[in-house]
Amino acid sequence: MDDATIDKAPAGEMPSGVAAARAIGETVRQLRRSRRWSIEHLAERAQVSYQYLCEIENGKRNFSIVVLDRIARALELTLLAVVGAALAPQAAAGTHAGGRLPKAA
Repeated sequence: MDDATIDKAPAGEMPSGVAAARAIGETVRQLRRSRRWSIEHLAERAQVSYQYLCEIENGKRNFSIVVLDRIARALELTLLAVVGAALAPQAAAGTHAGGRLPKAA
């Protein structure tokens, strides 16, 4: 089985861990770009290396919940908002049920 086969989840099911990590990385990239921030700026705010963040955004690096929480907070969002935006189709466009993603407290 190749990655393309493994990563595709049947309709209505959660994606595999690999597909979810890739979707989260792409969402982080979209959120960063929507703020017109460089990858260096977000990496500094999240206290992670530029290379590590780049690999997360490109789906080439695993990350912990702790690191993802730091990235979310650096984006001024909650961890749940970032994961929800990555995994929920209506949120992937940058909105939430209320119209905007919830900000971090």
